[in-house]
Amino acid sequence: MSEAKLLCQSCFRPIAEAGATCTRCNVVDVGPRTATTGAAGPSGGGAFGGALERLDADRVSRARNILLLVAVLATFGAIVSYLAVSEVNRSAATQVLAMNGSLAASYFGIWVWSRSTVLLPAIVALGIFVGIILLNAAVDPSSLTQGVLLRGIIIVALIGAIREARIAQSFSGRSQAP
Repeated sequence: MSEAKLLCQSCFRPIAEAGATCTRCNVVDVGPRTATTGAAGPSGGGAFGGALERLDADRVSRARNILLLVAVLATFGAIVSYLAVSEVNRSAATQVLAMNGSLAASYFGIWVWSRSTVLLPAIVALGIFVGIILLNAAVDPSSLTQGVLLRGIIIVALIGAIREARIAQSFSGRSQAP
């Protein structure tokens, strides 16, 4: 036998009653939206099961696109660094290209990894990015002020990827939700 559940107007998570504040997204629900749930949960044939799955796929896609953007930016940074250093010192430029190219390749590897799961690759990408910043700061403290705006944007984007992945993960576990 199936029962009707109220869903949040914003994130489609189950809510206790109409007009309640959603515990997931803090939006005050303005009216009931119901889905019929069976043994398989909301995605098991309910009215909004397809919408939830599309939302899940959209969030995963956004998180993966952020990881791809970081990989592309790392590649661009490797090329720019190589060109800047090569005018001064050719052998140092090769080392810079090897290090930054390896970092860019790592980010592309993380993006490929995100095809199977998104949350852990997004966390690893953020950890690597912040770790590189801290390592550079330990070697050369003046490097902290270089590119601070772009670094901040990338950190915010990676945190956004983690958020999207966590929400998508919670949607995929919605059949266990009360």
